[in-house]
Amino acid sequence: MIEVDNNDKVRIAKFGANKLFEVDFSIRQNMDDKKMIDLFNKTWLKKLEKMVLQAKIIEAEELKDAC
Repeated sequence: MIEVDNNDKVRIAKFGANKLFEVDFSIRQNMDDKKMIDLFNKTWLKKLEKMVLQAKIIEAEELKDAC
């Protein structure tokens, strides 16, 4: 199981893409931490967990070469 710290949930939900979180950036900027955590958790269950678990794992050297 993947665990995400609440501070990270808030940061990711606050600055993540509108398309991912389905709540406009300007609205998310005014949400309190509890609402941000709830939004992250909802998005995690709906989209993010699947995306993370299906992501291709690459070595650091591959990433360096791509840049």
